[in-house]
Amino acid sequence: MPSTSSHLLTVAEAGFVLDKPPRDLNNAIDKGEVQAKVVGKKAPTNVLAARAKAKTRVRTIAGTGKRVSEVIRQLGPAELRYFKVVASLDLSPGGGKRIYQALRKLPEDAQVFKVGDLELKLDAIDRKLHQRVNRLTELRRSVEQRGDTVYLKATNVPVYPIAALQKSMSLDEILAGYPSLTRTQVEAALDFARAYPKPGRPYPSTTLKRRMATMAAAGMFDVDTSGVEISPEMLE
Repeated sequence: MPSTSSHLLTVAEAGFVLDKPPRDLNNAIDKGEVQAKVVGKKAPTNVLAARAKAKTRVRTIAGTGKRVSEVIRQLGPAELRYFKVVASLDLSPGGGKRIYQALRKLPEDAQVFKVGDLELKLDAIDRKLHQRVNRLTELRRSVEQRGDTVYLKATNVPVYPIAALQKSMSLDEILAGYPSLTRTQVEAALDFARAYPKPGRPYPSTTLKRRMATMAAAGMFDVDTSGVEISPEMLE
């Protein structure tokens, strides 16, 4: 497994690596099922630079306008292994806690895990986790930040608006709407937005071309102009 000190992951990153909703991981932390490192420093403004730093998020308290920092939870190799291990087991009450405590004491290079009568080989689990952690590195290299906007590298296409389209469009439909992008680039945008979600107002879930077509089909552009004099200024 990667070193705990250099490979702590945010809950969103861990959710991507484990293919689990971040909500489930936060619930596990809240219940004391696993422990997270809690970080609370100045909120970064650059999405990519923030990855290498301690992270926080700033929110505004409704009705007050007061801005406060929210701590960010981070998970390490023991937690990643734990979620992978327990996903394949039918545990008795308290069994998960014993497994987690044993995993925390286990050296990161250990390939066999034993607790009570349970013995598991960790090489396959670690190999899958390595692949997903490496995918995070690939994703960060596939984008670049200019100002407050994250773009697919070497393009002028923002990442988050592309990712928002997956709510109502298939990958092939997104590619049809953005013929200049490759399948690999669109997949990178979708994965990056999942691992590094952008807070705030959501982007439209369809392309402008599709929205215009829907509006036209609904007759929203059928305007009766009979008897109306059209001046050149109205056409500009």
